[in-house]
Amino acid sequence: MPLAQEDITSRRASQLWWWRTHNAVNERVRLLEDWQSADGDPAYPKAQWPSAELCPDCRLPAGEAGTPGLREAGAAGGARAPSLQESLAAQGWAADRVGAFLDSYYGGAAGGAE
Repeated sequence: MPLAQEDITSRRASQLWWWRTHNAVNERVRLLEDWQSADGDPAYPKAQWPSAELCPDCRLPAGEAGTPGLREAGAAGGARAPSLQESLAAQGWAADRVGAFLDSYYGGAAGGAE
């Protein structure tokens, strides 16, 4: 998973990069396991984390998720990619709530949430 400059601008940005990377790897492994005759370990299902049961607030309500559009043109005149918030919202995640959940799940923010 590429590490962009915006992914290291704050503790929260880095935290969300690790979380996104974990979910991306889980999805790739799940697809490989499905393709290779379901040889995965059933004790460790490859699912997006946290589950809706573990964090019901981490997902956006139905209808709020959508496809991110390209943001306004950058300084060089080219269109920029969607922001992290836009990209996660398109997948149905509420980034601020995921960050709060991660702080709570792993014992709080060391030195502040941001």
